[in-house]
Amino acid sequence: MKPKKIKYPIEILHDNICKFFEETNDYSLNLLEQYIKDGKLNPELIIESDEEKIKFPKATLDNSNQIILQNTYLSYLWSFIYSTFVIYEEEVQKK
Repeated sequence: MKPKKIKYPIEILHDNICKFFEETNDYSLNLLEQYIKDGKLNPELIIESDEEKIKFPKATLDNSNQIILQNTYLSYLWSFIYSTFVIYEEEVQKK
């Protein structure tokens, strides 16, 4: 069986993204479960894999109540945060 071809580096972190939503704080998971039970939130995160310009995350306000993320945006965000961390480590911490 061939391994899945990864187009965006952020695809490796998809499970981490879902886990973050569930574990942001002590009551996040309970709150999310209540929102899902009440029909206020769709339990599925939509992660778009299009090749358009960066689109910010959004929540649909129709009956679907979905959170939509874009791989391009997530990859940009990850690279910005990682590069900031590396610059800090190299230019501040090492001194």
